[in-house]
Amino acid sequence: MPIKIKKPQIKPCEVKYRKSAIGAMIMTLIFAAAFICLMGTIVNTASKIAAVGLIAAYALYFASCTVSLVLGVNAYRKEDNFPVLCQSAFFLAAVVFCVMNLRFALMLIFSAFELENAAQTLAGSQSYSEFISTQYSNWVCIIIGLVLTVITGICGIVKLASAKKNK
Repeated sequence: MPIKIKKPQIKPCEVKYRKSAIGAMIMTLIFAAAFICLMGTIVNTASKIAAVGLIAAYALYFASCTVSLVLGVNAYRKEDNFPVLCQSAFFLAAVVFCVMNLRFALMLIFSAFELENAAQTLAGSQSYSEFISTQYSNWVCIIIGLVLTVITGICGIVKLASAKKNK
Protein backbone atom coordinates (compact mmCIF):
# COMPACT_ATOMS: atom_id res chain seq x y z
CA MET A 1 0.00 0.00 0.00
CA PRO A 2 1.53 3.37 -1.00
CA ILE A 3 2.32 5.94 1.64
CA LYS A 4 0.14 9.02 1.45
CA ILE A 5 1.87 12.22 2.47
CA LYS A 6 -0.45 14.67 4.13
CA LYS A 7 -0.10 18.35 3.53
CA PRO A 8 0.18 20.32 6.75
CA GLN A 9 -3.04 21.98 7.85
CA ILE A 10 -3.33 25.74 7.60
CA LYS A 11 -2.72 27.30 11.01
CA PRO A 12 -5.08 29.74 12.79
CA CYS A 13 -2.88 32.83 12.49
CA GLU A 14 -2.48 32.23 8.78
CA VAL A 15 -6.24 31.86 8.39
CA LYS A 16 -6.72 35.27 10.07
CA TYR A 17 -4.09 36.78 7.81
CA ARG A 18 -5.61 35.28 4.65
CA LYS A 19 -9.07 36.55 5.60
CA SER A 20 -7.66 40.02 6.29
CA ALA A 21 -5.89 39.93 2.91
CA ILE A 22 -9.23 39.18 1.24
CA GLY A 23 -10.82 42.03 3.21
CA ALA A 24 -8.00 44.35 2.13
CA MET A 25 -8.60 43.32 -1.47
CA ILE A 26 -12.27 44.23 -1.12
CA MET A 27 -11.34 47.61 0.42
CA THR A 28 -8.90 48.11 -2.45
CA LEU A 29 -11.63 47.59 -5.01
CA ILE A 30 -13.94 49.95 -3.11
CA PHE A 31 -11.22 52.62 -2.92
CA ALA A 32 -10.35 52.24 -6.61
CA ALA A 33 -14.02 52.52 -7.60
CA ALA A 34 -14.50 55.54 -5.34
CA PHE A 35 -11.39 57.20 -6.76
CA ILE A 36 -12.50 56.65 -10.35
CA CYS A 37 -16.10 57.72 -9.74
CA LEU A 38 -15.65 60.57 -7.27
CA MET A 39 -12.47 62.33 -8.36
CA GLY A 40 -14.12 63.96 -11.37
CA THR A 41 -17.00 65.16 -9.22
CA ILE A 42 -14.61 66.59 -6.65
CA VAL A 43 -12.56 68.43 -9.27
CA ASN A 44 -15.57 69.77 -11.22
CA THR A 45 -18.02 70.67 -8.44
CA ALA A 46 -15.93 70.62 -5.23
CA SER A 47 -18.54 68.35 -3.67
CA LYS A 48 -18.04 67.91 0.06
CA ILE A 49 -19.92 64.61 0.09
CA ALA A 50 -17.76 63.19 -2.71
CA ALA A 51 -14.59 64.34 -0.93
CA VAL A 52 -15.68 62.77 2.34
CA GLY A 53 -16.61 59.55 0.51
CA LEU A 54 -13.24 59.37 -1.20
CA ILE A 55 -11.32 60.12 1.99
CA ALA A 56 -13.38 57.50 3.86
CA ALA A 57 -12.54 54.91 1.20
CA TYR A 58 -8.87 55.93 1.41
CA ALA A 59 -8.91 55.60 5.21
CA LEU A 60 -10.54 52.16 5.03
CA TYR A 61 -7.99 51.01 2.46
CA PHE A 62 -5.14 52.34 4.60
CA ALA A 63 -6.53 50.68 7.74
CA SER A 64 -7.15 47.32 6.02
CA CYS A 65 -3.60 47.25 4.64
CA THR A 66 -2.20 48.07 8.09
CA VAL A 67 -4.27 45.32 9.73
CA SER A 68 -3.16 42.79 7.12
CA LEU A 69 0.46 43.81 7.60
CA VAL A 70 0.24 43.33 11.37
CA LEU A 71 -1.56 39.98 11.05
CA GLY A 72 0.99 38.79 8.48
CA VAL A 73 3.94 39.64 10.68
CA ASN A 74 2.15 38.03 13.62
CA ALA A 75 1.57 34.83 11.60
CA TYR A 76 5.26 34.74 10.71
CA ARG A 77 6.29 35.35 14.30
CA LYS A 78 3.99 32.70 15.79
CA GLU A 79 4.02 30.07 13.04
CA ASP A 80 7.33 30.73 11.25
CA ASN A 81 5.45 31.09 7.96
CA PHE A 82 7.90 32.71 5.55
CA PRO A 83 5.54 32.98 2.53
CA VAL A 84 3.15 35.05 4.66
CA LEU A 85 6.01 37.35 5.63
CA CYS A 86 6.92 37.82 1.97
CA GLN A 87 3.31 38.68 1.12
CA SER A 88 3.23 41.06 4.07
CA ALA A 89 5.94 43.04 2.30
CA PHE A 90 3.28 43.90 -0.30
CA PHE A 91 1.10 45.33 2.45
CA LEU A 92 4.09 47.24 3.84
CA ALA A 93 4.56 48.79 0.41
CA ALA A 94 0.85 49.66 0.24
CA VAL A 95 1.00 51.31 3.68
CA VAL A 96 4.07 53.32 2.66
CA PHE A 97 2.31 54.40 -0.54
CA CYS A 98 -0.73 55.47 1.49
CA VAL A 99 1.51 57.58 3.72
CA MET A 100 3.06 59.13 0.59
CA ASN A 101 -0.43 60.19 -0.54
CA LEU A 102 -1.59 61.43 2.87
CA ARG A 103 -0.68 65.05 2.10
CA PHE A 104 -2.78 64.99 -1.06
CA ALA A 105 -5.71 63.41 0.81
CA LEU A 106 -5.54 66.09 3.48
CA MET A 107 -5.36 68.85 0.88
CA LEU A 108 -8.36 67.35 -0.87
CA ILE A 109 -10.49 67.36 2.25
CA PHE A 110 -9.32 70.82 3.32
CA SER A 111 -10.13 72.23 -0.10
CA ALA A 112 -13.55 70.59 -0.14
CA PHE A 113 -14.42 72.17 3.21
CA GLU A 114 -13.02 75.53 2.07
CA LEU A 115 -10.17 75.55 4.58
CA GLU A 116 -7.91 77.27 2.09
CA ASN A 117 -5.30 78.34 4.67
CA ALA A 118 -4.74 74.76 5.81
CA ALA A 119 -4.60 73.53 2.21
CA GLN A 120 -2.13 76.26 1.25
CA THR A 121 0.03 75.40 4.27
CA LEU A 122 0.24 71.79 3.05
CA ALA A 123 1.04 72.92 -0.50
CA GLY A 124 3.77 75.21 0.73
CA SER A 125 5.06 77.66 -1.85
CA GLN A 126 3.54 75.67 -4.74
CA SER A 127 0.32 76.59 -6.46
CA TYR A 128 -2.42 73.97 -6.58
CA SER A 129 -1.64 73.03 -10.17
CA GLU A 130 2.08 72.68 -9.36
CA PHE A 131 1.23 70.56 -6.33
CA ILE A 132 -1.01 68.27 -8.39
CA SER A 133 1.70 67.85 -11.03
CA THR A 134 4.21 66.81 -8.34
CA GLN A 135 1.85 64.07 -7.17
CA TYR A 136 2.32 61.96 -10.31
CA SER A 137 4.86 59.58 -8.75
CA ASN A 138 2.71 59.24 -5.62
CA TRP A 139 -0.32 58.32 -7.75
CA VAL A 140 1.70 55.73 -9.65
CA CYS A 141 2.82 54.29 -6.32
CA ILE A 142 -0.74 54.09 -4.97
CA ILE A 143 -1.80 52.27 -8.15
CA ILE A 144 1.06 49.81 -7.66
CA GLY A 145 -0.08 49.36 -4.05
CA LEU A 146 -3.62 48.68 -5.23
CA VAL A 147 -2.39 46.03 -7.67
CA LEU A 148 -0.19 44.38 -5.02
CA THR A 149 -3.09 44.28 -2.58
CA VAL A 150 -5.39 42.66 -5.14
CA ILE A 151 -2.74 40.06 -5.98
CA THR A 152 -2.27 39.24 -2.30
CA GLY A 153 -6.04 38.99 -1.82
CA ILE A 154 -6.28 36.55 -4.72
CA CYS A 155 -3.47 34.49 -3.15
CA GLY A 156 -5.49 34.47 0.08
CA ILE A 157 -8.59 33.21 -1.71
CA VAL A 158 -6.59 30.45 -3.43
CA LYS A 159 -4.87 29.38 -0.20
CA LEU A 160 -8.11 29.25 1.82
CA ALA A 161 -9.90 27.39 -0.98
CA SER A 162 -7.13 24.82 -1.30
CA ALA A 163 -6.99 24.38 2.49
CA LYS A 164 -10.73 23.80 2.60
CA LYS A 165 -10.49 21.29 -0.27
CA ASN A 166 -7.73 19.35 1.54
CA LYS A 167 -9.78 18.95 4.73
